[in-house]
Order: sequence, then structure tokens, then C-alpha cells
Amino acid sequence: MVLPHANGECGLAAGDLNGDGLADIVANDGACANLLVFLSQGDGGFQSTAYGTPSVSEILLLPRAGKPPDLLLALSGLPIDAAFFVDLGVGVMHNLGDGTFSDAQTIAAQGGSSLAIGDFNGDCIPDVATPARNFYGCEAGWGTSVLYADGDGGFARSQQFLPAAGQGPMSVAVLGSVQHPGVIAVSDSCTGDIMVYGGSSGH
Repeated sequence: MVLPHANGECGLAAGDLNGDGLADIVANDGACANLLVFLSQGDGGFQSTAYGTPSVSEILLLPRAGKPPDLLLALSGLPIDAAFFVDLGVGVMHNLGDGTFSDAQTIAAQGGSSLAIGDFNGDCIPDVATPARNFYGCEAGWGTSVLYADGDGGFARSQQFLPAAGQGPMSVAVLGSVQHPGVIAVSDSCTGDIMVYGGSSGH
């Protein structure tokens, strides 16, 4: 089966978005400008809905206790007709409970090209880490932002910025137990190193 107009290069995620026990799919369209939600119909078919969004480079499902997940978007801001990126931050689309979503809410942060989810402050609520990626060259000062979730689909006003040891943070991942991943690892495209932050303290 081919899902029409879907582009996995701009982000792809799968999970139960409406609580019916079936795996659904989220992707971007060919222009990376619209988010496509494909809800499984249980017979091999999918019902699709398109949502207009800023340019997206990655899509994750943000867990919520007892509720279907929200959509977490890395807002790369890549103009279709230009060869450069501008990180816009992180987008959140709140799940309305039936697999439909609110418009994307943009959370300003230093970063937005890649995302990782983990519990970085030990409150058992999934938080978000995103590197501030420098697309124009290698220079110091490009670190990683940590956004602390409030458990109700929102994020605290206060963010933490973890300074970079290298010059070009790119990809981010989390380490730790499956239940409570809390250590952040960030690759550096300029030095080839990996910076490991011991939780959100930066040690």
C-alpha cells in the first residue's frame, strides 16, 4: 500500500493516536509544509487529514498519561526554494482525543532541528531536548535546550540551556532506563564528538 503525498524525509512517526488500539501514521507532505495524519481503519486502509504547519524536520509522539499522545514537531524552517535552514523552535499539536489535533503551537527555543524525549528533572513527566544547530559553519556557543513539560500538554516558561563543548550540535538522543531516560547525548558535526550531559544538570 502507498500512502499518497506522504514524505518520510520530513519526519515520520507511528502509534495509536485515537485510543482504538490500532497503529496510526504521521508524516509530512512532499513540500514538508503540511502534516498528514493517517488513522488506521482496521481493514488495511487509512483515513487521512492534512494540517498546515511550518516546515518540519522531525516528528515525535509526546506521551500523556491516560490520553492519546500529542505531536511534537522539530520546526526546521527550511524554505523550499533556498539552501539554508533557520531553526524556529519546537511545535506542539495537542491531541483532541480522537486522533484530530489542534493547530501547531510554537515554543520558542534555541534549537528545533532534532528532538529527544526523556524525563530530565525526575518528575516522571516526559520533557524535550533539542540542539541549537548552526547550519552556517562551526563556532562555539551552540548548545542544547531542555523544555520541561507540565504533564497537561504544556511546558514551563523556564527552559534550561546546556552549553556545548563542541561547535556544531546536530543529533540528540537520550540514555538511561526505559522507564526514566534522563541523560542527554548530542553529536557534534564539526568535531565528530558526542557530548553527554548527565541529566539536565549538564554534568
